[in-house]
Amino acid sequence: MKTKIFSLCALAAAVGLTSCDQNRGTGNGDGSLDILLSSALNVSTKGPATKAPVTASAWTYIAGWEVAGAGGSVYNPDYSQPTTWISGGRVQVRTDPSVTYPIALTPVQQYNADNTTRTYIKGWYPSGNAFDSVDVAEGTASLTTNGVVTFAAQDAPDGTVDVLYANAIYGEADDKIIGNDRPLVFNHMTTQVNFTVVGTDGLNPAAELTALTLSGARGPISLSLVDDSVTWNTNEQEFELLDADPVVVPHADSSAAVVGFPLMIRPEANNTQLKVTASVDLDGAAGPNPAVEHSDLLLTTASGRFDAGTAYTIRLRVSENGIRLEGYIVPWNDGGTTDLDLF
Repeated sequence: MKTKIFSLCALAAAVGLTSCDQNRGTGNGDGSLDILLSSALNVSTKGPATKAPVTASAWTYIAGWEVAGAGGSVYNPDYSQPTTWISGGRVQVRTDPSVTYPIALTPVQQYNADNTTRTYIKGWYPSGNAFDSVDVAEGTASLTTNGVVTFAAQDAPDGTVDVLYANAIYGEADDKIIGNDRPLVFNHMTTQVNFTVVGTDGLNPAAELTALTLSGARGPISLSLVDDSVTWNTNEQEFELLDADPVVVPHADSSAAVVGFPLMIRPEANNTQLKVTASVDLDGAAGPNPAVEHSDLLLTTASGRFDAGTAYTIRLRVSENGIRLEGYIVPWNDGGTTDLDLF
């Protein structure tokens, strides 16, 4: 892929955590200071890897900040300060509301034994470049970059990073997080756009989609744990979804063919930015005709929005007269169904 300038329900999970810090408890039985969390992953699409949308599970990063209370009651967490600890753990998507999935954090952690010290906890995915995953496993990782997790340099997002984020929860020795009372809920920060292509009746069976470009998009640069926000690429980007072989357009009675790869980009509250340019060779490899290009076709939805945590599939329908686009939404979150006719 080339780039050019131009994402539920709660998932209950029991997690055991320990530490060798002398200021924390050491027991594992009654009176243990082990932190027990409930996890929720508001996702559902494809593959747990960093370079694809998350559907089944994700190896998340969970950090704690210990904060001393002023007068035993007033707490002022500052997420720009170095973390007290960072752990990793696999979180699964819950598709059945009656089912819960335990996860185990590595390494395990505990509350501070001092009853006036509270632990604030946040989570995110993927790790970014703030620390090494080996340091996490060894229990030596700390986020020291002013609370910022960076995923890409300016003008370098490639559209493959599914950013997940869980807002803060907290607990302390005398007010532990018990069961599902304070779930750590991970949500998609991006919107997802997918493309498929299919022909209409009478189309030459050799017709090929030879180029497809999405323009006006912005990929994620970084995540701020301080203000719970994503910084997006400053400049609009252009993503080419066909770098190599063209895609033979399936017959109208066949299933649409997937084009390119899912793109994770900035949500658009009222889209006027996201556009596609597509080229089709109606004779395919069998004929000499040049490709027919359709430029700057605006992507629309019934609401006009491209929401965070929602996956949109844009279906390109090819006829002898050109390309027709239809849009429909597939879960992550179900935002309804829309049909788009763009020529």
